[in-house]
Amino acid sequence: MTATDPPPDDRIVGEVCAAWLGAACATAPLPATGFSGAALFAIDCPAGRFVLKSFAPGTASRAAWVHGLMRHLARAGVETVPALLETPGGETLVADRQGRVWELVEFIAGRPTAAPSAPQAEAAAAALARLHRAAATFPTQSAAAPAGLARRIERAGSLLEDPWEAVLGRLPAAAPADGLAGRLREPLEAAISVFARAAGRRALERLAGLRPPPLAVQAVLRDVWAEHVLFAADQPQRVAGFVDFHAAGIDSPAADLARLLGSWHPPAVAAAGGLLAAWAGALDAYERERPLAAGERLAIPLFEATGVIFGLDNWFRWVFEERRSFPAVEPVLARVGWLLGRLPEALATLAKIPTPGQLGPV
Repeated sequence: MTATDPPPDDRIVGEVCAAWLGAACATAPLPATGFSGAALFAIDCPAGRFVLKSFAPGTASRAAWVHGLMRHLARAGVETVPALLETPGGETLVADRQGRVWELVEFIAGRPTAAPSAPQAEAAAAALARLHRAAATFPTQSAAAPAGLARRIERAGSLLEDPWEAVLGRLPAAAPADGLAGRLREPLEAAISVFARAAGRRALERLAGLRPPPLAVQAVLRDVWAEHVLFAADQPQRVAGFVDFHAAGIDSPAADLARLLGSWHPPAVAAAGGLLAAWAGALDAYERERPLAAGERLAIPLFEATGVIFGLDNWFRWVFEERRSFPAVEPVLARVGWLLGRLPEALATLAKIPTPGQLGPV
């Protein structure tokens, strides 16, 4: 489903639910937390409470891969994976008359937090380690794909060749001030200013010359961030579940750790020591379940820093160059603002890469 697709009507939602539950259910739209425009509904019926989610036409194979991973994790005993409902025919995906694909998953009762306590951070990291340990045995023919860090090092060269100043220079001088493109122009100018003050070009040159460590790759979540980790309401130090698995893919587990740790507000007493120092307790909890290779630990800050820089680059190019549309403007502006706030720290991390580019402590 894209930003321009009409929302599914109640009849379609009812038909899709009936494929699983075979009975009338109460449905209520849920606010989407992502940017895909997927339709989300809370489903209440005698069998329990569930979440119904749509996917764009043509994405069934991708969703089926994700469902295969989720079922693998569940069979391995990972308790933080929402249960997928199957139709009487054993299917976990249902197509509606308009070509959309749907899933129905167990509703996870819990609350996210962007500022976890130390016990919460440790519980989330340990739960992620158990998930990674189980996901390592998920069969995939893409296991030899280059890890995301290597791709980001390559991308540094592209940003050096076509910097944000060039993106700004290609914009029309009298662009409308409203709409997403109009409102994103000021953050683009701010990012250019931050980049210049922090010697961003030099930092990118260091990144482009980096020789990354060998990193084992496997199935990982890739979008495991604060909003997607739910803690039990009655036991706030227990992880009730991870939600929204549909960004999952093949990469280093260090990428997941960077995404999660970087999405949290670090404790004030540890914020100045960098990502690894701020969340040392969480990393220790992770390693009690799944020890980190030396290269993985060193890569975590670089995954986080490059995620900030190229996250901003994605938004600027999606909106200004590719002219993509999104269901709502405010969530996009909020995400860009969050990334912009982390840009100085990200560039400072890259500035610590030693010359001539051999990865060491950062």
